[in-house]
Amino acid sequence: MASPFLDDRVIEAALAVRARERVTPWAYKPLLTTAMRGIVPDECLRRTSKAQASMDASNGLREHRGDLLALWEDSRLAALGLVDRKALCDLARRPASPGLQHAILYSTIACEVWLRGLEGRTATP
Repeated sequence: MASPFLDDRVIEAALAVRARERVTPWAYKPLLTTAMRGIVPDECLRRTSKAQASMDASNGLREHRGDLLALWEDSRLAALGLVDRKALCDLARRPASPGLQHAILYSTIACEVWLRGLEGRTATP
């Protein structure tokens, strides 16, 4: 996994800039925009807010409601006591629920799928 924004040199460079130059109510992410000029298309750098894909996500969750219900009905995470099976099934039935606004469901799905992927594998010495 690559996390370029967590690189020590990137963090040091960002913290070296005065706060009033990093954040302003008149520009969206001015430090990042300046750093990415010539690398990222200008159209992206002119944005004034974060992109939202909530309608696409909601539609996808609604379209795959049955798959999600099946996933949670036989959840490995629930069997381990790490998640609430009923709560996840309730969310799958109501994909536009306010409880999904922070996208935590996506990491939960990823963990469930990852855990299932481990099944049947044998440890190598």
